[in-house]
Amino acid sequence: MNQGQLSKTFFPLGNLTKKEVIENTSAQNLSTANKKDSTGICFIGERDFKNFLQNYIKNQNGNIVDIETKEFFGHHNGVMYYTIGQRRGLNLGGVSEPYFVAGKNVENNILYVAKSSEEK
Repeated sequence: MNQGQLSKTFFPLGNLTKKEVIENTSAQNLSTANKKDSTGICFIGERDFKNFLQNYIKNQNGNIVDIETKEFFGHHNGVMYYTIGQRRGLNLGGVSEPYFVAGKNVENNILYVAKSSEEK
């Protein structure tokens, strides 16, 4: 991007929900409004994110905890292998509905999850 393009760019979108961003792009007739979600990292190509990182970062076991109830759900092998909003690959057996990554405490190596029904 050049400086002219950057001067018209707003960062971050952190205070908006995904739904709001999509609504805004639709209202402005942007071509990305109906684009399929990205699930990869552009600079590594079509590879499994976790497998890629394991080549460079040592596993660091920690706890998976419900962000609301503080209920312990199990263990993970490194918070750095997960992204906020991620739903797949959490390996949470015995739960009544899907969960997603809601937060990370890197210092204490805790992966926080929340029920998909609680997503805003």
